[in-house]
Amino acid sequence: HAGDPDLYIKRGKKFIDPDEADMAVETYGSDFITIRQGDPLFCQHGCDYYVLVKAAASATYTLTAKLASGVLVLQNGVSTEIDLDKHVYQYAVVMMDQPGMDLTISVTDLARGDPDLYVSTTNLHPGRTTNWTWKSETIGADSITIAATDPNACGACNYYVSVYAFTR
Repeated sequence: HAGDPDLYIKRGKKFIDPDEADMAVETYGSDFITIRQGDPLFCQHGCDYYVLVKAAASATYTLTAKLASGVLVLQNGVSTEIDLDKHVYQYAVVMMDQPGMDLTISVTDLARGDPDLYVSTTNLHPGRTTNWTWKSETIGADSITIAATDPNACGACNYYVSVYAFTR
């Protein structure tokens, strides 16, 4: 992102004034809001959430919304910030459409824990002990580079990614 966009959310009603938001994040840099079960804003069924992005000056940003049980679609060169509790997985998919290209998948710890990385082309949810073809379990940031010449690599297919929060 460029500039400093801030993030505001309200449940159930459209709004244009940031002061009307139910929740706001106005930090410098990347902002994200997580609504967990048990939070006052959490809704079990049939709710609408409205999001407002405001910047004091010109800003370029990406906006991502996802359900905890959903699979995140990763995009080439686009970072996504996720906050996971200890011993929880986040699942994602990389849709590879360029045969003959190497693929690098990286995860950083943002000084809040130890994420581990697992990748497969055949299993939707690769895990710590099974179903992974490639893994990285170093302390802190992890990265996997899959060479186009790797016998398990595929040219035009999906790579299924699991990020596991070993610690938070």
